[in-house]
Formats: sequence, C-alpha cells, structure tokens
Amino acid sequence: MKLLSTLVGWVFPDFNYSWLVREFEDTVILELDFLQEARNAKRLAMMFSHRTDVYVPEIVDDLSTERLLVMDFVRGYKPTDTEGLISAGLPRDKVAKTISTVFGDMIHVHGFVHCDPHAGNLLVRHKANTSSWWSQFSTGVGMICVPALAITGAFHAAAVAAVISGTFALYNQNKDPLYELVVLDHGMYRRLEPNFRRLYCQLWESLLLRDHNLGRRTAISLGVSAEDYEVLSLIFTFRSPKHKQKMGTRMTKEQRKELREKFKHVTHADVNSFMKRLPRDLLFVSRTSNIVRSLNKSLGGTTRGRFKTMGESAVRGLTLENSKLLEESINERKHEAICQGAYRINLPVASEIDPPHKPISEIIEVFRLRFYLEVIDRIMLVFGYR
Repeated sequence: MKLLSTLVGWVFPDFNYSWLVREFEDTVILELDFLQEARNAKRLAMMFSHRTDVYVPEIVDDLSTERLLVMDFVRGYKPTDTEGLISAGLPRDKVAKTISTVFGDMIHVHGFVHCDPHAGNLLVRHKANTSSWWSQFSTGVGMICVPALAITGAFHAAAVAAVISGTFALYNQNKDPLYELVVLDHGMYRRLEPNFRRLYCQLWESLLLRDHNLGRRTAISLGVSAEDYEVLSLIFTFRSPKHKQKMGTRMTKEQRKELREKFKHVTHADVNSFMKRLPRDLLFVSRTSNIVRSLNKSLGGTTRGRFKTMGESAVRGLTLENSKLLEESINERKHEAICQGAYRINLPVASEIDPPHKPISEIIEVFRLRFYLEVIDRIMLVFGYR
C-alpha cells in the first residue's frame, strides 16, 4: 500500500495520499487481532448496557484467541432488508432512529466509534414488549403541559408538543422495545482524542443552532481556516451554514448553482491539502456518519430526524467533561503498543471515567436544541421560507 500510494503520488502529485497510509496500517494491524476485537465488543456492550434495544453478542473467552473469535450466534434482518423487516413487523422508522442515536452517542458522548457500520455488520431482531409506568408518565407530561402553554398564546401547540414530549422521550429511549439492534464485527474501531470529541460536538451544535461565530472558532480549533466552516457544513449537512430553509430540506437549484460557481476553481490538490489538515479522527467519523446516513435513508428515516438525533447526542456530549487521566495515561501505555494506534484504542474515554448520567443538564441542553429547531422552523414558514 505504501509503495502504491508513493508511486501514484509521484505520477499524479494531486492524488498523493501517502499521508493516509500510516492510519490504514494501524487499522489493519488492529483488525487482525481478534482479542482486540473482543475487547472492543465488551467495551461497547458496557457503554450501551443502559439501553435494552442494543445487543452485542457475548464473547466466549475460553475459545477465543488472536486468530479465532467465538461469540453468540444471532439471527436477524439486515437494516437494508426492507421486505424482511416489513414482513416481520419490525418498525423501520424506529430502527432508523435507534441506529442514528447509537452511533451518534458513540461519536459525541463516548468517543469510542465503530467505524464500519454497514448493513452486513448490523442486524435487527424481535424482542418481547412490555409497558412501563415511565412510558405512560412521559407521554402524559407532554399531553398535560401542551394545552396549558397553548392557552397562553405564547407558542404554537405543535411546536411545544414536539419539544416537551421529545425531551422527556430522551430518558425513555426504547425502554421496552419491540426489537433489538445487534451490532457485529468490532474490528475497525477508533478511540477519538478527547479534545476532538468536544470540538466535534461543538461543530454540530453550531451547525444546528446556526451559531456561525462558534462554528468558525471550532473550524480553527480543528486545524482549518474560519472560511472552511462552510466546507465542513457542506460535508456534514449538505448545505451552506447560511441557508434559510428548514433544517433537513434540500438545497434549491439556485443555491446549488451558486456553490458550483463558488468552488469551480477548486482542484484535486486543494481537496487533498484540505483533508490533510483535518484531524485524522474526523476522517474516520466522516466514514461512520456517511454509512449511518445511507442506512437512515434506506430505512425510511428523514434527514431532519437524523440531524436532530445527532444534535441531541452532541449537546449531551458537551455536558461530559474530559478527564486529565485520559491524556496522562497515554504515555504510560505507549511502550506496550504493537503499533502507533494500539496504545490509544484501549485507553479509557470520558464516559467510562465520569459516566454520562446528568439528567438535569442534559434535559436543559436537549430542550434548548429542540425548542430552537421547532420554533425557528415555524418562524421561517411564517416568513415564507421553505
């Protein structure tokens, strides 16, 4: 791979991506160690042990080695098996939200990311359904509060309903689901640098709240220029940060034409240079996000719904502080590493040192995000934006 990338770069300098080779080397080495894959699977199972709609097959330690991995055998349907999911009565729209939430939390809250979540590495299966008092209570809160607020004439009842019921639903995330999302193949993982995790959360917060000053500061902290904030917005939301449509809607023909005109002089060398300046974590996160986007679309999920889910994970991730232990422990394990990335993947993440169970601060932040998105969208509709 190194020889091939060097030769390609020598013949076509604009396509010299040899700077990526080291990252792939580390990833391949770690993927071929099945004991490392077992450690990744166990960590992920622990991180999502509070959710009853996520299942990671148990590892049979006594039969597993560096070259052999033995785990539970699980039957299920691929997320892209539309006919199978429908015939089995599995709720595709809810599965879409679960996938977005789970991988959104991996990225923003835990900073420990499965980087290969394609349809072959995920299954959906049935699970017995029961009813809980909290499920009834959270629904009741939304129905009781909405009329009271609507009477005051302060806000449109629909907007308030979406904000309140959605915020309480954050703490009722499939407590009694009809299905489980089974996560397989835990070889390709990335432990995000703590500072990057928080910066990426800030980036999503700025994109959804249209806080351009925060977005430009975050872009600079990520290693690119303030002007590149627009490029990051195009990469992750497929629209300019200055767009005036509802979040999740497509760009107009005029907007696409304007962007093509603006970037018509960008060359492959410019793209290469831009990618090289980005944190390596961002490249892996982008891969995961693009696969999740594709799965969400296949399951009938909406772009707006995915953005809201990712945004909620981001604002919850910002309530979690990075611990000094994360950086201090790096040097302690470097001498044990079989490759440059091996010491990093097994380091603890912030959620393991300081578990993210801060309901008050999380509820406030999620409420603020939902309130902004629901109310601002309706204001835009009033003024004629679509």
